[in-house]
Amino acid sequence: MAPPSATTASRQRLLVAAALRRAMAAARSPAALGAAAAERLRAVVAAARDVEPYRTRWAGAPVDRVDGPGDLAMLPIVDRTDIASLPIDRGLTVPRGEVQVLESSGTSGMLLQSTQTAQEAAEQDALRGRAYRFQGVPEDAPFLGVELGPNRTAPLRRFGRDARIGAAAVAEDQLAAFREIAPQVVHGPPSILADLAERMSPPSLRALLTASEQLGPELRRELRDAYGADPLDNYGATEVGAVSWQCERRDGYHVNADAVVVEVVGEDGLPVPAGVTGELVITALWNTSAPVVRHRVGDLGALVGGRCPCGIGFPLMAQPGGAPTTASWWPTGGGSRRGECRWDACPTTSPWSGATGSRSGRRPSSWSRSSGTSDAPLGSPSACATSTLRRSGPSCAWRCENWTRYRPGRASRA
Repeated sequence: MAPPSATTASRQRLLVAAALRRAMAAARSPAALGAAAAERLRAVVAAARDVEPYRTRWAGAPVDRVDGPGDLAMLPIVDRTDIASLPIDRGLTVPRGEVQVLESSGTSGMLLQSTQTAQEAAEQDALRGRAYRFQGVPEDAPFLGVELGPNRTAPLRRFGRDARIGAAAVAEDQLAAFREIAPQVVHGPPSILADLAERMSPPSLRALLTASEQLGPELRRELRDAYGADPLDNYGATEVGAVSWQCERRDGYHVNADAVVVEVVGEDGLPVPAGVTGELVITALWNTSAPVVRHRVGDLGALVGGRCPCGIGFPLMAQPGGAPTTASWWPTGGGSRRGECRWDACPTTSPWSGATGSRSGRRPSSWSRSSGTSDAPLGSPSACATSTLRRSGPSCAWRCENWTRYRPGRASRA
């Protein structure tokens, strides 16, 4: 895709600034959040009923009775496969030329494409900007983002004080970016940031923001020790946008209740009470051009009752987690691939080789090595000659060396 013209970029900055003012205003009143959510939900449902997969899936459902978030349980849940198998044009309420196509990072184990208009993209930027303000991220600090998704192999790109580089870019280029930018704020997948820290003398940061994978306590400590800043985690997905984020207390995740509806459902598909873990089902209130309603995102989570002592009025959810029978594996520009999961759920078989590693050992950290070459998860053409299993407390991680081609995926538990 060609870079935007100066006029287009200037127009987008104005859209983002306006959206940020609206987002900050909505955040000041819980009552206003609720009213805005109900109004936006009605608009999204009205838009969705005329496009797929909802036109088919909602046949016979009481769509007209959906008046607020509490009524969503009357509608069927849509799975990722329903969206992944659908041609983009069939899910659009606007002409194809009015939207940009985004590709997910694949961290859930499935690559999805979603779309948004320029106005909707500006709102997503504004939601991230609002989270940064509440998280205390200094606005004037040099910023470096390490990206997955379609820009995962991109070289360093500058946007004023901000800069971006791909998570799977050449390792030397990533390290050079840290030296050149001298960032005070860094945003990226935690395991990739940890791998980068092992290859350099990490800068002492004013803020460290993580996203795209589960941040376990061991990895949090590793990052805090390396970068001198306790990570602030953010949760979202390409198809539903920015969902929630940690404030400086880090007691939970504040839900962007004016932009998404987060439901937690049990095995029967019905909502469960606050505090009970279930599958996350999310509705995007910001996207009427390609509606996403009651989307099962493939993660586990729980809603949290009450309000955060920080005083921010957004509702809370617990830290999201991956499905208990799977583990995610992540690449870094240095040629290693690393993922964190619960130790008792860590596959004993490397996702890159047929050899079986060992999970035994009572030491705080133990390593097991296996050799062989095979396809990475999802049949992607990533080859690995040697993989290593690391135990650190209750967590574990497989690391793969010597791979050259990249497509993220999810490995099944052995």
